[in-house]
Amino acid sequence: MRYCVFVLIVLITVCCVSNKRTIVSSNGDNNSMFNGIYQSKNDDCFMMVNISGSTYEIRTQHQDKRGTIEIKKEDKSIFFHFINLYNKKYLDKNVKAEFINNTIVIQNYGNDLNRYVRFDECDSKYIELKKIN
Repeated sequence: MRYCVFVLIVLITVCCVSNKRTIVSSNGDNNSMFNGIYQSKNDDCFMMVNISGSTYEIRTQHQDKRGTIEIKKEDKSIFFHFINLYNKKYLDKNVKAEFINNTIVIQNYGNDLNRYVRFDECDSKYIELKKIN
């Protein structure tokens, strides 16, 4: 019995210590520092994202979509999760992007082992959206 309790305590401790993900905000309360308009740097791939609280609006050459955004901190990195931003060729409806120096970076397509395309209208592997206001 003592052995089972010891193993249980060790497992709980390992799980709690190894999980370094925290939600910065999913309800918009603490998202004000991320609010604003972000636009692609690449001229051949028009994309604009407007973040306001816990919502986003994204415009590309082929779509205009609104939805919910979750902002999460994992270790020292910040990630944006665009919920239900659907693309026909990409099975996961959520799109994950990294936030670096007032820029949202989205990996647009995978590789030979992990094939996917998030935005057909963009040929760039990485889409960089710089905050403009």
